[in-house]
Amino acid sequence: MMESTSVPRVNIPKYALDHLMDTQGLLRNELSRVFMIPETETQDWKKYALDWWNNQTPENEHTLREILQIMAAPSHLAYMTVCISDTMIQEANAAFSSPLLTEPAVIVGEAPEGDNYEVKHMVEGNVFANTIMMYLDAHSDIATTDLAVEMSHLDLAVLLATVDLYKRKHMLSLMEHLEVDDILTYDDIDKSLQNSLISNDPRWVTSFVLDYLGINEVESASVYDSAQNLFTQGWMRMSEDQKAFSFTDHGILLAESIRNKVNTVGLRTLASTMEGKVGSNKLVFIRGSQLLWFIEIQPQKAVLTSINLDQAVEIVTSVLTPDTIPDSAPVSADPVCKKCGTPATFVEEYQRWYCYECKEYIQ
Repeated sequence: MMESTSVPRVNIPKYALDHLMDTQGLLRNELSRVFMIPETETQDWKKYALDWWNNQTPENEHTLREILQIMAAPSHLAYMTVCISDTMIQEANAAFSSPLLTEPAVIVGEAPEGDNYEVKHMVEGNVFANTIMMYLDAHSDIATTDLAVEMSHLDLAVLLATVDLYKRKHMLSLMEHLEVDDILTYDDIDKSLQNSLISNDPRWVTSFVLDYLGINEVESASVYDSAQNLFTQGWMRMSEDQKAFSFTDHGILLAESIRNKVNTVGLRTLASTMEGKVGSNKLVFIRGSQLLWFIEIQPQKAVLTSINLDQAVEIVTSVLTPDTIPDSAPVSADPVCKKCGTPATFVEEYQRWYCYECKEYIQ
């Protein structure tokens, strides 16, 4: 969970949460299922929850009530993933009490020890928004371009795989003291994408973005078609024999910026209506060496844009203050995947909930 020394934290036992919410008379909405709150009907757990509550100090009770209220009926949720430079990935799951960022919010995670939720209480949702902007700012200037393009999810994945391939070639040239070979073949591009599908190496931006695109497997023939599309869109030049590519000026601008990326921030939000309709947004920011790239992932396409910090503030604020529900996921009584908002399926054999959209078990 995201570190923040200025935000107080508290550990709440998972098996007490169900009874604590009932004791407080809290009604739960559709989004509360994301927290996978265990249902415990036995008297032993009720007594355990009561004893735990009675051991809290009066000063903590107000904060705890507010935490329970937010977890029981969040206005909306935000799931943030941050890749810091090329070295590490951190995650944070935020629940908001209101569409207003001036109202309280919490960050909920798994405590390192025991069956506890580790909850950080934020007096304002702005704390979460400001954390995102801290990673995008990175204390250095940002240039801007007028580059903005729409493309399919797969075309974007192939473009980023090509950018990662460009970065690998530059790293190899530095290690071996050779000139950079900027020629990219179909097989090279396909291999770069296939490696990103099975690896979560923080050095490469493709695997990070693939998680948000929801792409889990790609046929080599489809990579070939997308590479052709990138040539048509002006990202790459094609060799005379039509078997290899090199970047155009636009392509080099993107590749050079991302090759020296500072931070990458992914954001998913979930919101629901009073009728239980759930919808989500998916966004990725890539803070390059000189440019800030914004990827808006829509159901049928992705939009890649170069933006400045003021525009980033507007985007982050807008997505964290939802006034409408985006494209919805099916309504179900099953737990909802915190990443994509899709209802999970219970696998009897393993006694665990599974998201077929993300192809992973829900924690």
